[in-house]
Amino acid sequence: MVSFAELSLTSFLADRLQQAGFTAPTPIQSAAIPLALEGRDLLAQAKTGSGKTLAFLIPLIERAVKEGWKPAGHASASHAGSARSPRALVLAPTRELALQIEMELRKYAPPSVTSLAVYGGVPIERHYRALRQPPLIVIGTPGRLLDVAGTRHLDLRGVEYVVMDEADQMLDRGFLRDIQRILQLLPTQRQTMLFSATFSPEILTLAESMLKNPARTAVDPGVNTPTTITHAYYVVPSESSRVQLIHTLLQSPESGDQSMVFCDQKYKVKRLAARLGGEPASVGAITGNHSQAQRERTLTAFRSGRLRTLVATDVAARGLDVPSVSQVIHYELPGNPTSY
Repeated sequence: MVSFAELSLTSFLADRLQQAGFTAPTPIQSAAIPLALEGRDLLAQAKTGSGKTLAFLIPLIERAVKEGWKPAGHASASHAGSARSPRALVLAPTRELALQIEMELRKYAPPSVTSLAVYGGVPIERHYRALRQPPLIVIGTPGRLLDVAGTRHLDLRGVEYVVMDEADQMLDRGFLRDIQRILQLLPTQRQTMLFSATFSPEILTLAESMLKNPARTAVDPGVNTPTTITHAYYVVPSESSRVQLIHTLLQSPESGDQSMVFCDQKYKVKRLAARLGGEPASVGAITGNHSQAQRERTLTAFRSGRLRTLVATDVAARGLDVPSVSQVIHYELPGNPTSY
């Protein structure tokens, strides 16, 4: 597939892709979308920034529109559905990624393809209220999905389309038991796709339990270093010198470009952001200690360009795609080559 035009997509989706300037698919989209549209289970290797979100959203939107999916309680001609059941479920390892996926979905899906992101860090009653009008698509983190399913506010027995995004990150975060519990709540007859940056033995074992005769594609075999990135390291004699160096590096990007700085511990994020001047100096910070409202506010400010620098733990390292970021700084030597 060399062009989205080859897919004969529904008019709304085709128009939205064209308006966004997308005419040619990325390698992962070219490999995954035709297989997904055929209804195949899929095991795909692709890293953040490869276009993998649209690789599973385009087939999802297309299927929802062409099959005439209806909100729960309004059965279509071909699917009965259950009273509170969505038709599709997307699992994400972090709140930020779940929100980002829903933002992308809303860009390309018609209003009739309803959606909801569920995640921890906000009062669960907010999700209970939202689920009174059951959406077609639920995007969420494993823990909160189990919370709302456990109280019977969400019924997963009608799910037909399942995506697990950043599967290796899910396992790194200890979500395996939660994922297994969610799988038990799903029907056995479904289409399932698993996306991961790496194919570790643990990922392959998980895939074996989730997928049926899957197609397998790897557009980024191994952990590749993008050729367009310039790498550098600095040896500094003291903590104060390190802070001063980062302050100097943050002055180097051109106007309009942004920077991200990663620390390995939460207290270092808070301390470094303060030393760099905080929000008055256009520096924001997010860690797992910040409330969901604080994190969303900071990420919105960063995406809009109101903040030029974001200091974070790895809570923001995976899944987030901010095209205007031209510089990434690690406060310490990265301990995980894959995450790096």
